[in-house]
Amino acid sequence: MKDIITISSQLEIIDDIVEEKIERRDFTVQVSPVFEIDGQKYRVILDGHHSLEAAHMEGLEPEFEEITTDAQGYLEDGDIDGFLEAVYIDCQYYDIETGKPAF
Repeated sequence: MKDIITISSQLEIIDDIVEEKIERRDFTVQVSPVFEIDGQKYRVILDGHHSLEAAHMEGLEPEFEEITTDAQGYLEDGDIDGFLEAVYIDCQYYDIETGKPAF
């Protein structure tokens, strides 16, 4: 088992935005606090998908920054499904390293 699996529910990446991120050297990716499902730790990318792609294109590691959101209350209450639904973007959650479905 990996220490922490970073997951996303966003597939759409706009090339022009990625180019801007590269020019600005913006490689910061905002993620949720870590939570567990069946003993595996996860975190969700909340913002910074284009910065992540920019970092990968430049051969660099992104900087992951944990942030809080209004949806964090779900995690605090132990409602992981509610949290995942609240921060859902446009596709099934997937592991950003492997591209495979997260669950």
